[in-house]
This record gives sequence, structure tokens and C-alpha cells, in this order.
Amino acid sequence: MDQYNSANLDRDDLWKLVRKVNCIWHRDFDKLSQWHTKVTVDFGKGYTVSHEVSGPKTYDEALSNQGIRYKWSMLADTVLSADRKGQIESMLLNIESVDDISQLVRLLETQVKNPID
Repeated sequence: MDQYNSANLDRDDLWKLVRKVNCIWHRDFDKLSQWHTKVTVDFGKGYTVSHEVSGPKTYDEALSNQGIRYKWSMLADTVLSADRKGQIESMLLNIESVDDISQLVRLLETQVKNPID
């Protein structure tokens, strides 16, 4: 997630790339999936590369438990202290035995670090 900090997002070369992006809606894609996407990169002189996907990786197939924990860690490590992250993770992994979720609610509702800065 560190690649999404303010300094990396506010680069001249990134904004130069953004100005080169042309988004086009294709009605036929809606028939395939609400998430169907195609990207084409035109390198000039007739050389292009295209790729299509029907949707996010987990749209048709659920994310595995290992995948969920990896994604949680990747996201939480950037905005939570290790202690708070561990407490939330522990409570969620043992949610069946939690009698009062108010502690979990307090852990979740407390402000986190800005993931962009």
C-alpha cells in the first residue's frame, strides 16, 4: 500500500499517463458481466496489446481464508498499529466465542492512519 502515498500519486509522470487514458463504454460488455473490462495499450506504429477480464478475481470464486488474511494484513498494516491489528484479528478469528462485541466495535470505530499519506 505504500505505493499509494501522496508523493507517489502526485507525480508529473503519473498525471501525464492519466491524460493519455481514454475510457470507452461498450454496451456489449454489459451483457457479459457488469464488471467486464478490456484494456488496450497502443504503443504506436500499429503495435497494440489488449487484455480482457470478466471481473475481479474473487467475483466468480470466493477468496480463500489464506487470501483473506493476506489481503487483511496488506491493508491493515498500513493504517493500524500491530497491537490493534492483532486484537481485531484475534476477535474475528474467534468470533463464535465472543460474548460482547462492543470491544470489537470500539477497535473498528477508532480512527486509523490515512492510507494515502
